[in-house]
Amino acid sequence: MRPFFPGYIFVRADLMQLGVSMFQYRPYAIGLVCFGDEPTVVEVDLLEALAARIEPLNAAWGDVFLTLQRGDAGIITHGPFADYEAVFDGHLRDSEQVHVFLDLLGRRQVTLNLAVNQIRLK
Repeated sequence: MRPFFPGYIFVRADLMQLGVSMFQYRPYAIGLVCFGDEPTVVEVDLLEALAARIEPLNAAWGDVFLTLQRGDAGIITHGPFADYEAVFDGHLRDSEQVHVFLDLLGRRQVTLNLAVNQIRLK
């Protein structure tokens, strides 16, 4: 999975009340975006515009990308191996693809890289 804004989280907060230290060390986040020592304000209109563009992309991939765990059984939905059962191995770094294992005729295990929309959980 490739995040749209890696290392960033967007929050709406009163920093005067909460303080910046609450957001400095969040898991998987780099910290607050600042110019000098001042946290940057991102306008709500920009966030809404980003959400409107990202939502259809998330809908196209569905929740499959987020829910697949190593060892999960799935069915390949289309392509040359459509309707075959595969075992999910992992997401390919910086890609919308996944790595799966496929048993061919019970004799040979083949590894495939598929687009995430080519597999669904069994």
